[in-house]
Amino acid sequence: MRLLVPRAQLPIFKEIVGRVVEIRSQLCHGKFWKGTGVIITPDGLILTAAHIISKNRTVQAYRWTLDARSGIMRRLGPALVAKVKHVDLRTDFALLQLTTPPPDLRGSKLMPHQRLPLDLPTYCVGFGQTKLSSGYVHGHRLHQRVNHYVASLTGGPGGSGGPVCDSFGNVIGIIVRGLVGHRLPNCAWILPVGTILSRLRRLTAKLPE
Repeated sequence: MRLLVPRAQLPIFKEIVGRVVEIRSQLCHGKFWKGTGVIITPDGLILTAAHIISKNRTVQAYRWTLDARSGIMRRLGPALVAKVKHVDLRTDFALLQLTTPPPDLRGSKLMPHQRLPLDLPTYCVGFGQTKLSSGYVHGHRLHQRVNHYVASLTGGPGGSGGPVCDSFGNVIGIIVRGLVGHRLPNCAWILPVGTILSRLRRLTAKLPE
């Protein structure tokens, strides 16, 4: 598949794609949810959105690769099995663990911020209708007493759990909601990394280094 993004952005997207997985979560009658996750440790710990996991104990994860010259994105190898390690429904994030992590996995750097500056350039990879998206942070919102960033990113169904990164490829949050077709078109709600790490500390779950 050929991706319509500015050629100058392909190198940073290539770095992000190498740390992202497509997630398929089984439903009844052979159907499944599709979403996105980001690898955060080399031993296969994955961060994603809780609502795509449903009640599954395991999910399938597919790696992808991006050719930085042609802009073509391809699936890399067969499905990997990931066990559900932790689910936080209140803030909508989950941790998965690959049962057999490939030896070449690389973890992402998580970058917590107290408050992101407006107009910060952001880059997102997700497995919705739009695979690669770039935009800007343009606000902060409170949803169910949880702070979120709002950014002009596209994606659609399948993009939930996708990492949102800064210009250096650091993960600043994951997409948990979209408002496509709303008064603010192509508007994504981002759960900040700082909120996720704070919740994990309180719940005494494993933290990435």
